Amino acid sequence: MKAKGQEMILLIGATGFLGPHVVEKLLQNNYSVTCLVRKSSNASRISKLEETAKKAGKKISLATGNLE
Repeated sequence: MKAKGQEMILLIGATGFLGPHVVEKLLQNNYSVTCLVRKSSNASRISKLEETAKKAGKKISLATGNLE
C-alpha cells in the first residue's frame, strides 16, 4: 500500500548503465520504485540497485519479466 501522495514508478532498464542513478534520484524524491528485471539479469547489477536503495534509506521492489 502506498502512502498518501506517494507516486509509484515502474522502471525498465534499471540494471543498465544509468539505471542505478535513476533509481537514486527517484528514491531521493520519495517515489516508490519497482524495477523490472530480466530473469537473466546480472546479479551484480541487481545488487547495485539494492545497495543504491539502502544508501538512500529506502527499499525497492524487483519484478522479473521481459518486454517482448
